[in-house]
Amino acid sequence: MNKVLVLIEDQLLSSRVARVLHEKGIPHEIVKTPVRKEELLRYSCVVVHSSYRIQGLFAFLEHLIVSGTIPILYVSMNTVSNQFSRFRDHPFFVHLDELRLDAELPIAIQVFDKQSKSIDHLRQENKQLQNQLDLERALSKAKRHLMSQGMTEEMAHQAILKLAMDEQMSKLDACMKILHSKSN
Repeated sequence: MNKVLVLIEDQLLSSRVARVLHEKGIPHEIVKTPVRKEELLRYSCVVVHSSYRIQGLFAFLEHLIVSGTIPILYVSMNTVSNQFSRFRDHPFFVHLDELRLDAELPIAIQVFDKQSKSIDHLRQENKQLQNQLDLERALSKAKRHLMSQGMTEEMAHQAILKLAMDEQMSKLDACMKILHSKSN
């Protein structure tokens, strides 16, 4: 689990949050100063208390929630404020009641961490599938090109494999080389 970023100005609550996270062994950093979006990528989620005041906070958090950049846990004494009411069911936003913080905060962080790992796994899987699709498309185009020059499909496939092996390149690169030579 990456660190949790805690944005809070209330000193008493800051100590309470630090204690809860420390007891659960959750690495965290508590800051009172503004943070840039790029800095957030080092964290698994952001805990924001209603005492945290910076100009444009709600717009900044709204952007993070909508873009799915990082999960936001908003802590306050009252129910979700009007600004966040439309995110009540959003997967990257949770409102935590300050009175139940000790019990809910560690659970919410663990859920977000599990969700984050699942999303990362799905992104990797999607990238692998996209790469496989790109390879299949390139193979098909390269084979068609070679077949238009009189080769059978099997001969075209073998020619692609031979080129890849002879020049120590991937099949995709071999296909791209064949397709590039076609256009010249």
